[in-house]
Amino acid sequence: MKAFRFIIPLLILASVFIGLFAKSPQKGFAFTNAQAAIVTPVGPTGTNWTMTFNDEFDGTSLNRNAWRSDYFPNGGNGEMQQYVSDNSHNNYLVQNGNLQIIARKETLNGQPFTSGIIHTKGLFEQKYGFYEIRAKVPYGKGFWPAFWLLPNQDNWVPEIDVSEILSDKPSINYMTYHYYNSTGAYVQTQSQNTGTDYSVGWHTFAIDWEANAMVWYVDGIEQKRVTDTSIIPNMPLYVIANLAVGGNWPGSPDASTVFPSTFNIDYIRVWQKSGSSPTLAPTNPAPTSTPTKAAPTATPTKAPPSSTPVPTGNMISNASFEETSSSPWNTPWGFRNDLGATFSQDTTTTATNNSRASLKAFLPTSSSTQPWVVSVSQSNNTLSAGQSYTLSFWAKASATRPVRAVIQEQNSPYTVYSNQTANLTSTWTRYTFAFTTLNMTTSAMFNINLADAKGSVWIDEVSLCRTGLVCSSTVIFLPTVTATSAVSPTVLLPSSIPTKTATLMPTGVPPIVTSTPISIANMISNASFEDANVSPWNTPWSFRNDLHATLSQDTTTVANSSRASLKASLPTSSSTQPWVVSVSQPNKTLSAGQSYTLSFWAKASAIRPVRAVIQGQNSPYTVYTNQTANLTGTWTRFTFAFTAPSSTTTAMFNINLADAIGSVWIDEVSMCRTGLVCK
Repeated sequence: MKAFRFIIPLLILASVFIGLFAKSPQKGFAFTNAQAAIVTPVGPTGTNWTMTFNDEFDGTSLNRNAWRSDYFPNGGNGEMQQYVSDNSHNNYLVQNGNLQIIARKETLNGQPFTSGIIHTKGLFEQKYGFYEIRAKVPYGKGFWPAFWLLPNQDNWVPEIDVSEILSDKPSINYMTYHYYNSTGAYVQTQSQNTGTDYSVGWHTFAIDWEANAMVWYVDGIEQKRVTDTSIIPNMPLYVIANLAVGGNWPGSPDASTVFPSTFNIDYIRVWQKSGSSPTLAPTNPAPTSTPTKAAPTATPTKAPPSSTPVPTGNMISNASFEETSSSPWNTPWGFRNDLGATFSQDTTTTATNNSRASLKAFLPTSSSTQPWVVSVSQSNNTLSAGQSYTLSFWAKASATRPVRAVIQEQNSPYTVYSNQTANLTSTWTRYTFAFTTLNMTTSAMFNINLADAKGSVWIDEVSLCRTGLVCSSTVIFLPTVTATSAVSPTVLLPSSIPTKTATLMPTGVPPIVTSTPISIANMISNASFEDANVSPWNTPWSFRNDLHATLSQDTTTVANSSRASLKASLPTSSSTQPWVVSVSQPNKTLSAGQSYTLSFWAKASAIRPVRAVIQGQNSPYTVYTNQTANLTGTWTRFTFAFTAPSSTTTAMFNINLADAIGSVWIDEVSMCRTGLVCK
């Protein structure tokens, strides 16, 4: 990426690089990512591959045993950022299983912006292998995210740029190789692929670098190939990922560029092959549009298939909604219908030849922000503590839309073991995912919640089995193990008239005491997003922004006696994953069995929901409460309570905003023990 494509004298380059990094023993790292996210299962094809390095970014800070971030102030090429080696300017945020490299508009050492870079020089270097990153790039003029390889030596080339994107044209990915030819002249070979908007969804960028070929991939599809063995590098290279700002190639940020902006990284992985090298023919064929018995690449996964599955019984009865001589087609399924929907057996369309019928659900006129009000379910499933299970079903819809697949307790407190979104199309597709239970139960309920959108949905061949085993039909797709627990299903509505006194709907938790309240410190810092003498208005709040949103302080509209509020605006796109645009505050202490009351004021430019979530900030990301607040154009106070099932010092408060486009204002956030009054 730091192509130095505008020729810089080698003496200057040498003065920059000599002695910059100290050599230390090579280390390998292996982490487990337990986040519930859609993951493209790519990685190297074929056999004889061994993973030699990977970071899934599952902790709460950058692993300094795996990564260094000490680098020269900028990367050359006229760039405008100061790379910050520590986190003194909040350029590195690790949360929810992702690393966020954040570019900020602030002057440091004469540069108008700060940003981050991570690399493994002196920690991990490898000759040949398969190098892959799964990432989502920022959007905006002047941003230049990259994933690249360099040698641990004083001269610059060879350099392998696995991926470079100029973020004002986020659908173009550049793949470049810089080297010296046999005469000692500098040569650059560059290709580009034009795909989807890489700033909107997660994508994998990889290279298979071997002695006889270098092959670039995007989302598992070959994009570029170099086969001249005389120019292929034969020394160890180390890994770099960074977010540059400005420069001769991307140009400077302009008035439309949003700060802060983030280069999101889900994982970085490296494999090495024993024996053979890549063949001279492509090894990754283009994906077929025809559904097969294997799950599609868009289905969540982060684990390889089981080699030899052992058969076991399907825990779901009447998985294909078929009649028998002793029971009707809908036994033992349960149906909830609060929106005038219809449920019927459909014998005209089925997922596979194994099935003779499917379930058809039709929502005629309305949808809901509470997807469970129209659902199909099956109760009384037995799960074992610590056991991983795989749920699979085939589905399609009359139009592209989401449905929610949920495993939860059927009785209070309705512990949720897994909550996944399947994005349906008009083609039969198999959706498969896994979860791990934290406690033993004989009363788990499987639900497919359907009220997210109107129209028709078809479901067929549902299966639930222990992960690694096989249900009634072969399951070869074993994805991410995700554990979630202890959701308090409190349903609360905002008070119709905003007041300074919290109003709670019945929740089964102790009511707020209003006679002689006792004051206690608010667990939320900088609750009103106001400037302070020692810190900016957004400290210590964290922001996640994957959809080109803007998050800013607004002093023109506030709730009550506040001097400012937070304004978040999603300009053009929303998401079925509401957390991809969010405001959060970590490191909250909760006590087991204690009830807490969370309150905030909010309004929106149009009627819309936001999600208020209290969850563990580390794996397994225990969810303590997940509530929907339905905002209007009037400042309204939303208040609800939850009970912590376990003690923690690392709970995170989130308001997730990506459910809808438009503007949202938030003010006066508070969290205290129920029955006490926040100061």
